[in-house]
Amino acid sequence: MMIVPELVHLSRDHRHRFRRVTGALVGVSLTHLVQALAVAGALTAVVQARPGLGALWLGVLAMAAVTRLLLRQHQQRLASDLGTAIRRQMRVRVLRRLLVPERLHDVASRAGSARLTAVDAVDGVDAYLTRYLPHVAQVAALCPLLVLAMAAFSPAAAGVLAIFVLLAVVAPRAFNRWMTTRSRERWESYDDLSADVQESLQGMRTLQLLGAVPARRRALRRRSARLHRETVRTMRTSLWESGILDLMIQAGTAVASALAILTAAGVSDGGLLATPFAAVAEDPFRIFAVLVLTSETFRPIRDVSQQWHAGFLGLSAVGTLREHGAFDADPPSPAPPENPGPDDRRRRRASGSLRLEGVHHQYPRTVSPVLRGVEAEFLPDRISVISGPSGAGKSTLFDIVLGLLEPESGQVTLADRRPHPQEIAVASQTPSLLSGTLRENLCLAAPDDVDTPMTLDACADAGLDGLLAELPEGLDTLITEGGASLSRGQAQRVAIARAYLADRPVLLMDEPTSALDTDSARHVLSRLRERAEGRIVLVISHRDDVTAVADQRWHLESGLLRPLDAASSVTAGPPSTHLEEDA
Repeated sequence: MMIVPELVHLSRDHRHRFRRVTGALVGVSLTHLVQALAVAGALTAVVQARPGLGALWLGVLAMAAVTRLLLRQHQQRLASDLGTAIRRQMRVRVLRRLLVPERLHDVASRAGSARLTAVDAVDGVDAYLTRYLPHVAQVAALCPLLVLAMAAFSPAAAGVLAIFVLLAVVAPRAFNRWMTTRSRERWESYDDLSADVQESLQGMRTLQLLGAVPARRRALRRRSARLHRETVRTMRTSLWESGILDLMIQAGTAVASALAILTAAGVSDGGLLATPFAAVAEDPFRIFAVLVLTSETFRPIRDVSQQWHAGFLGLSAVGTLREHGAFDADPPSPAPPENPGPDDRRRRRASGSLRLEGVHHQYPRTVSPVLRGVEAEFLPDRISVISGPSGAGKSTLFDIVLGLLEPESGQVTLADRRPHPQEIAVASQTPSLLSGTLRENLCLAAPDDVDTPMTLDACADAGLDGLLAELPEGLDTLITEGGASLSRGQAQRVAIARAYLADRPVLLMDEPTSALDTDSARHVLSRLRERAEGRIVLVISHRDDVTAVADQRWHLESGLLRPLDAASSVTAGPPSTHLEEDA
């Protein structure tokens, strides 16, 4: 048995669910015990030629089987609930560590490795905590009780049984260090292969253009062969452990059973071979009960051995999960701000300005800071547009406003306090769309009470109404992961509608019209003016049609954010006026 302190501590975060799962599992095992004793009783009835008693024991046997079936289903539901809670908690922790600009800009970080950690590693821990660890807890709870029950029939057999149970638990632990090393090496090879496959898929078009597909295929074969070797080495170690465990179980069962029979009736005059029959004739239930109890005492240990491979992946990934903060304590969650304003589609209004006060930041291993003491104030009911050359720090500025990146100095405030993530909506230039329906993607961050009319309203403002009219299932149309079934412009409009439905007082938009044609951009910008009412809208864009609707225009370059002179002459009003003048 391999017990990892971090995983045990994680189970304590869900102690109530874990106890219920373990309790249900113990209940299942007790039905096995009742069933075994019922078999002993039925055999006793056969030996004593008492058919009525035999029928009674068969009834107990049937009831135990039905009860076990019901308990097993209940235990599986409890385990599913526990696994869901564990996966959610761990993925939030891992993603909190992964989705930060420092990690995203880290040249050593690989997307395939991150995906493997957030998906496979977390799923492995789920199996360890919902299947393997409850069986370990069952061994600690049931095996001593079963040994004590054996003592009621044969104290000598109980003593031998206790020794072999202890050996079955302790002896395989001699391989723990060896198994830990093997599992770590296997995980590293699995991690490398996953990262290479992910990068190959993402860069397949480039590999084809360069004629590098055969070389990449050979590299993947080498990675795969290494993973196979490490897996075989790990399985060999596991077989040694399983062999020793099985030896202890078989030897313990044989020795305890033989000793129980000998102490029950002594050596028969007919010799050792006749002794079991003499013992059965003298006290059949006692002998049959000892035999089934001996086997049932080792059942929890056998079950742990069967569940070992279920939790192996989680055990092998403990190191990488530790590096990704999966076992770190959750930070205290600040209370979400109150939601003032009338209960309409624009409930969340900005109660003050968004201020950047002396915001300074420099990435590690860079020559100069990306932001140099930025000072700015963005007002409600205003559209503020930030332009600047590529790499000037516009995305970094958004990351700081979102709270994804902590500036080295300075602060961001909303209404004279730190903004809460639930107060900020984002429409990204390259939106992340999930496999599912269009409605699910649109309402991903929306309040629970968002209904179909509100969703259609947001889609109309984002210029999606034409697309919806073409889709046979409308909002319930399935889209592929990453939005591959949509054009760039359609995906961008989905991101805009999703940001509207999030209903936040601050709206950040990164090049919202970069993939739109002139007419579509004109429509989106005209509706953006309406959506800006009561909100702070901050837009990154270089397009003239976007800057034309700005109430405040800023330019970011060399780490400095400066207001443009023309911004002071731009007043809030319908953007169509500016568009018509530009036309």
